[in-house]
Amino acid sequence: MSFFLEKGRKFVSGKKDGLLTVLTDSAVSRALSLPDEKRRKAVPLLIKSLEMNMRGSPTLAYKWHAQLGHCYQGVGQYADAISHFDHAVALHPEPNPESDFQSYVESYLRSLTTIKQMHKEDQKDAHLKAVDRLGELAPLLPNYEYRVRGFLGVSYQELGKMRPALDNLEKSLLTFPDPRSEGSDFPTFSQNYLNCVRLISQKAIGTLNGKGRQQSVLDLVNVVNSTGRVGLQFRGSTEIHHEHRAAFGWLQKVGGGRNAIKVNLN
Repeated sequence: MSFFLEKGRKFVSGKKDGLLTVLTDSAVSRALSLPDEKRRKAVPLLIKSLEMNMRGSPTLAYKWHAQLGHCYQGVGQYADAISHFDHAVALHPEPNPESDFQSYVESYLRSLTTIKQMHKEDQKDAHLKAVDRLGELAPLLPNYEYRVRGFLGVSYQELGKMRPALDNLEKSLLTFPDPRSEGSDFPTFSQNYLNCVRLISQKAIGTLNGKGRQQSVLDLVNVVNSTGRVGLQFRGSTEIHHEHRAAFGWLQKVGGGRNAIKVNLN
């Protein structure tokens, strides 16, 4: 397979980079479809070839980084995979909705789901880098922002930054296109939002009578107002309605509901 790529590399030059791309895409696809043992032998050879592509055709570095990401992901080296997908979106020459940029962003987002499979000590660093990159990506693809913000919210939550986590997960749901379509991953995004709401509520309720009472009240107000907005858009969600009513009930008990907006979600 490596010989196949080398033969293609010698044949193409200058404006024929497109052919090299096709040959590389095919080789990577074939290697990653091999049984596990054969794949682990083929991928290192492909990685060397892709690194040579990087030196020979630097203008296509974003493509080679993406393929390197797929290779590393295929052999379970998730930190390396995420790093290369990150480079791919950062180096893409046309980061806009009219190009193929969205497909590169999607590969990057998919790679972020493997952070939980990394060593614990590496996960925090991965989420910190993801927050920076996702924050840059969100405004570049308006019709895809819902998905980027969903991942951004999860990374903020993993870092313990619950307010921006809630804000981004809420925006993701409120801008989610056609959530009831067949095969939609809306249930996953909705569950991520609910998980965040529950974590904030549980922590706030547990500290209502302690030194952190003022912050706890503010956190519950944020939960009430957020679930109210989301609940109005998704009136069929009994779970969101339950979290809304429960948080408002706790605020009433401690007299902290003045800035919370209780919504009739029936």
